[in-house]
Amino acid sequence: MELMRDAIDNNRCFDIALVDFQMPGKTGFDFASILIKEKLIRDTKLILLSSISDMFSSTQIKEAGFNTFLYKPIKLSQFQDVIFDVVNHSINDNVEKNSITENGTDGNKNLKILIVEDNLINQKVATIALKQLGYKNEVANNGQEAYEMHLKAKYDLILMDIQMPVLDGVGAAKKIRDYEEKNKTGKRVLIVAMTANAMKTDVELYLHSGMDDVILKPFKQDELSRLLGGIA
Repeated sequence: MELMRDAIDNNRCFDIALVDFQMPGKTGFDFASILIKEKLIRDTKLILLSSISDMFSSTQIKEAGFNTFLYKPIKLSQFQDVIFDVVNHSINDNVEKNSITENGTDGNKNLKILIVEDNLINQKVATIALKQLGYKNEVANNGQEAYEMHLKAKYDLILMDIQMPVLDGVGAAKKIRDYEEKNKTGKRVLIVAMTANAMKTDVELYLHSGMDDVILKPFKQDELSRLLGGIA
């Protein structure tokens, strides 16, 4: 905030500001509101950074004062595209193209999805939910099996249970990230924890292990739809 004020005081302004949605004490929307109220934006383009669990419609993004957004983890190609759009003033089209609708989104139906779950009933529930949304998936019974399947299939999304025999979800996520790092795969699979344990310390553990987000069990269909819709 102080940097924005200093820039205005010196008759300068930033061309682009990347604003995280989740910040200590305030949200990205709160931050943008203050910038607008204090007239600290001028020609600065605001880009919202959020996790896939923080889904917003194009209307919400625009009304909050943002020109466009990016989901974390940010892919270099997506970042370059958004910056190009900002520089070339095609922001409104970019927001509509990338954001979800109020009721969810169709998403990419060709996503390669792996469900990692040792409970047969939970496997079936998740598979049916995905099928109803138009997606296909494969199933692994534990973390080790998921790791081995991913090396062969290279999934786009892994929905990972936490407590499993042989290798749990945290261990599997670490193993996959280590493989990606050592082998310079160039592709980072999206790993989302499926769990009923979502205390702050639990979530921090999941994210630290290399997971990207968390979806609570039993998950609702609209939450799953929004999760999938945020994946390019």
